[in-house]
Amino acid sequence: MFRAFSLAVAQLAQPAMIRLLFKVALITLAFFVGLGVGVYFALGQILPLYADPDALHDSYYIVLSTLLTLILAWFGFRIIAIVVLQFYGDEIVGLVEQTHYPDDFARVRKLGLATELRLAMAGLGRTLLAHIVALPFILLSLFTVLGPAVILGLLNAWLLGRELILMVTVRHDGRDPKRMAATAGQPGANALAPPRWQQHGLGLIIALLFMVPVLNILAPIIGAAMAAHLVHGRARPDGANGEQMT
Repeated sequence: MFRAFSLAVAQLAQPAMIRLLFKVALITLAFFVGLGVGVYFALGQILPLYADPDALHDSYYIVLSTLLTLILAWFGFRIIAIVVLQFYGDEIVGLVEQTHYPDDFARVRKLGLATELRLAMAGLGRTLLAHIVALPFILLSLFTVLGPAVILGLLNAWLLGRELILMVTVRHDGRDPKRMAATAGQPGANALAPPRWQQHGLGLIIALLFMVPVLNILAPIIGAAMAAHLVHGRARPDGANGEQMT
């Protein structure tokens, strides 16, 4: 796990990885700017129904929309970042494989945009469904102070580990991607996947990074790179398969 993390962080300095980081960050930022604009106009339609329109100044809308957007961004950043990553994860994993596992990179299968889009939407659906199921438990644990953070942390650790490992294994497994997505995380379902404790450990590390400002921008990139190392390095702890060790 430490090896995967250290290699993933080291590769952030690679020029191609920096370009991908800017892409992911800009698209994620653009989404939240759009969300803020949408919240602003939504408040413009809702607030006048409950307050005197003449007493509402533009500054009220700006302050409220900013606060609501920040709250939504805090709780929804993981979801949006993973969805965005689905479209660039292939490039990130490809860079890791080219650098450290060239033999595996040579055998990669291309999924195509339609398949990647279906996998991204399926991942989003699983994430939303899991959070909806967990919502009653989160609400019940509000009085415990740490309860919601613990529940969300464990839930996101499971989801992130599952999705990040699937992002790598689907490139190399000959089975139907939809079937792989449906059975991902189940014991023995994927011979290429690392042990479940490593998948959950990966998810927990990335979930914790998501909670730290600035680092949450790097979290999905580090997660995809770590997943590649956990999958390809599992049977090659000595750096075989063409990896250059220094």
